[in-house]
Amino acid sequence: MRPPPLCAPFLLALLSSTLAPLAGAQSPPEAPPAVPGDSDAPPPELDSTQADSVTLVSNEVLRGKLGSLRKDSLSFDSDELGELELDWADVTVVRSSRRLVFVDDQLREQIGPAVVNGDVATVRTSTGIVSVPRASLISIVPHDEGELGHWGLRADLGATIRKGNSDTLDLSGAMKLRRQDSLTRLLIEANAAHGEVNGEATVQQTSSALNFDVYLSRAFYVRPLFASAQTDRFKNVQFRGTVGAGGGWTILNTAPISLDLDLGAGYQSTNYESAPAGLEDPNEAGIALLGTRIETELVSGVELDLLWRSFLAVTDMAQTYHEGSVALSVDAHDAVELKVALYYDRVEEPVPDDNGVVPKRNDMRLVASLGVDLW
Repeated sequence: MRPPPLCAPFLLALLSSTLAPLAGAQSPPEAPPAVPGDSDAPPPELDSTQADSVTLVSNEVLRGKLGSLRKDSLSFDSDELGELELDWADVTVVRSSRRLVFVDDQLREQIGPAVVNGDVATVRTSTGIVSVPRASLISIVPHDEGELGHWGLRADLGATIRKGNSDTLDLSGAMKLRRQDSLTRLLIEANAAHGEVNGEATVQQTSSALNFDVYLSRAFYVRPLFASAQTDRFKNVQFRGTVGAGGGWTILNTAPISLDLDLGAGYQSTNYESAPAGLEDPNEAGIALLGTRIETELVSGVELDLLWRSFLAVTDMAQTYHEGSVALSVDAHDAVELKVALYYDRVEEPVPDDNGVVPKRNDMRLVASLGVDLW
């Protein structure tokens, strides 16, 4: 058996280690100097009707609504410029009359309207004014949005239909559901593809993944639960399910780019569409997970995301499989984007069906689709 193609995650891990000193993963970026005149200003009184504001190192002031601070990137909905991702090191002042939740590196929460200026965040809590060192902040999130405000949903749909000498139908879809609060993050992703030529199915594939993370610091998180599921008729996989736990390290962490490295261990079970006599069905194995995700904004409105996961079946290496994707998306409207994605899947030792036909190890799909932020 040939060794699994792990060069991608290991090269990315090497790149991550090389870039770690630039990322400030172990120490937060240096705070910009306080703005004269605001240094001693108390946090505003509670007034949810007032707009939030941020002041940049260029002295530009933006007004609108603060989204959240996570991984040294501040999301802000500007009244004039729309949705923005700002590098936290480029923000000198934040003022909000709304209730915000400030979480420090000891996982303590301070809730209330606040001003962040220089190296201090000053919060007007229900028990008095509390100062929090800016360098200790892990996250800032709104408090008053209710449960729905923690969620986001995105859907993508692509289709190709050809009629004439050959009748061809290709359908693809993807979904990303996210819930995030001051200390946790839940991400559920799924994609599916169906293809036909002259009425005969040529592609029938689905893939989904769930990750639940709990932040311990600005750089590290534990993953009490991860799960994935795949079906692929033409790879002889009726259902493959994986469940486990692990953790992760945010290695590179700026507004233009973020890089995470994930590790984990768990259990995998595979059912086959059909299998030769004597093969255990379902096949069960213990697995080790190695994964990485890179999210970057190339220019304003153009994002490039890369994902790789290797599921190493340590008790039966023949069941090892890998999946990766590269996605380029371009904003077409506030809630609409155009997306082109390349999906790659590899099984180290495909299982032949009961007729002895062995599926190919590698599969690739190039998909163009239209995506919509549903909320």
